[in-house]
Amino acid sequence: MFKTRAWALLAAVWLAIAIPLGASASGAAAAADSLPALTKLSPAPRYVERAELAREWPRDFAADAGLSWRYWLIDTQIDERGSEPTLYFDIAFEAVTAELLGDAGRFEISFRDEFQTLELHQMSLRRDGRWQQRFRPDAVQLTRRQAEFEADLSDQRVSALLLIDDVRVGDVVRIAYSIRGENPVLGGQVDHRFTFAAGYPILARHARLLYPKGAQIDARPFQDPPAARVSARKGGREWRASAREVPAQLQERDLPGWYIDRPTWAVSRARPWAEVVAWALPMYPHGEPVPPELQADIEQWRTRPPAERAAWALQKVQDEVRYLATILGDSSHRPGPAARTWERRYGDCKDKAQLLSTLLRALDIEASTALVSVSDGRNLDGIPPSATAFDHVIVTAQVDGERLWLDPTLAWQRGAINQRRASVAGHALIVAPGESALTPLPEPDAAAAQIAVREAYRILDPESRQVALTVETVRSGRSANSFRQSLAGGSTQELQRGFTAYYRKHFGKLRAEQQAVVSDDPVKNEIRIVEHYLLEDPWDVAERQSLITPSAAEVASQLLELEQAERVGPFVAAAPVRVDYEARLTLPESWRADATALAEKVESPAFKWESRREPGERELVLGHRFEGRRMVLAADQVEAHLDAVRRAQALARQGFRVVPPAQQRQGDREARLRAILKQARQRAEGVNDEG
Repeated sequence: MFKTRAWALLAAVWLAIAIPLGASASGAAAAADSLPALTKLSPAPRYVERAELAREWPRDFAADAGLSWRYWLIDTQIDERGSEPTLYFDIAFEAVTAELLGDAGRFEISFRDEFQTLELHQMSLRRDGRWQQRFRPDAVQLTRRQAEFEADLSDQRVSALLLIDDVRVGDVVRIAYSIRGENPVLGGQVDHRFTFAAGYPILARHARLLYPKGAQIDARPFQDPPAARVSARKGGREWRASAREVPAQLQERDLPGWYIDRPTWAVSRARPWAEVVAWALPMYPHGEPVPPELQADIEQWRTRPPAERAAWALQKVQDEVRYLATILGDSSHRPGPAARTWERRYGDCKDKAQLLSTLLRALDIEASTALVSVSDGRNLDGIPPSATAFDHVIVTAQVDGERLWLDPTLAWQRGAINQRRASVAGHALIVAPGESALTPLPEPDAAAAQIAVREAYRILDPESRQVALTVETVRSGRSANSFRQSLAGGSTQELQRGFTAYYRKHFGKLRAEQQAVVSDDPVKNEIRIVEHYLLEDPWDVAERQSLITPSAAEVASQLLELEQAERVGPFVAAAPVRVDYEARLTLPESWRADATALAEKVESPAFKWESRREPGERELVLGHRFEGRRMVLAADQVEAHLDAVRRAQALARQGFRVVPPAQQRQGDREARLRAILKQARQRAEGVNDEG
């Protein structure tokens, strides 16, 4: 795993700005082993400009009666002038209601003791205008965490858990601390981000950065943050920005992960992307030897066509080297030697990428590692160049004249090598001599993930309401890859139970006639699943007709609804997939269809939808087709998109309307009765006329 920021602490900073501070971290706590205790408070670093805390909260600011939490101060000051950069953080907060007192009474600070040291400067609260000390050595517990080990991540960071005694509603808690040092492997290639809004009101927000004399500063604004200024200081240059009385800003739902929705500054020393490439090149050497165990395989495969060579190497690394990230010191950004990764049979993205690129070059295929960002990929061309802009590593290779982007951490990819694409979007920085700019990554293509579903409904007995259902689903491309991966962690029996539960919820009582049959064609990268059910009584009976509604689950599930339609930011509107659904109902001779033809198209900026109904004498056909066009839409496209979703959903609920023999007989009786009554009325009217 290629981890993001140089300051491990920044995760806690963003936590502080996003939610009430005391939310406890997940992960099993290990013994404190040899960690030193925090036995005293230390003076703040000399560069710090201590912020004054307001005596009272302004009456006219955030006076909402439903307010439960507020920040009096969030102050971040970073000194990058020396050999050991230092981050100072000062925060004051208040639980306005009793429900959040638990959050106000605990605070967590994370850091890495391999290259960082923590100093605590203040741990106190203000009650009725007077400050009370809350620091005690036994109120601070240092714990080493094996974070997310069950999720294949070994991240032995240290957490300082601060427990604040006797916190009451209306108390203002203030915590100040500093972290000295940064990961030396980064070589100063660090960017910082300062957010100037939160889900709760902030009375004062300050951000300050100190750089050496002569340093050029690259600062990029997002969402209109407060104005910043750069000035000369003794021994360096200063960047700073401040805001007061910042109202709460709730995060919109359905946002794409890369979108920065709050006022933010991204700040770094000015550097070109070529400098980041130069930093990464020594860590990803091109001359590494092939693991000895694979030498014979390399010689054998070298004679095959390039596409086959590349597919073999990718599958070898994906399937035979398990993913495990170890974030310790240099290993946070520097991969291990290719031979060692193969010998261990585990590694994270950078280890696996270095192994794959080594194998590809040994197979005479031009290949390089590439730095990407899963979280910020679409923003990379708008943020300051730095090593910490990236959180993932993939491989780019030239195969048969085409540039491919391959991700060795993905599993169970099959089919042609040019279809085994990395799923990262946005931009990449290729780690190769001469590279000096970001390279755009290809956009996801709906044709690369396809699902075809055929449901066949057959009435077994003209006088019975039972229906036999056969479902055939064919998944290809990315859809086959994801299904193959999910199936690898379970069994066909578990798969069948899930399918049966879904259809039972939709149709009522049923039974699976046999176990689902799954066949996999890895050459075509196609998976076929066949299911058989007996539906006991799936009909909705009306006065003159019966209705059976096919599930249309795969295609209808693509119609993404918004949790929040009133919005400012963009929203995720569709998936890059193509789904073709068809349902057929075969009727006995004694049954009669009651349907009209239908052909309708619906278009959203995000998708295309087509529905058709084909009535026949003995067979009825319903079909729906979905194709994702764009994953993300702008806020001003909400109405057009939702109108299309609602219409497509209505079409997806179409059913087969038929008239079984019993209803035909009932209808015939009613028709005869109506005819008799009509004749009687006519005779009566004739008698009256004669009279």
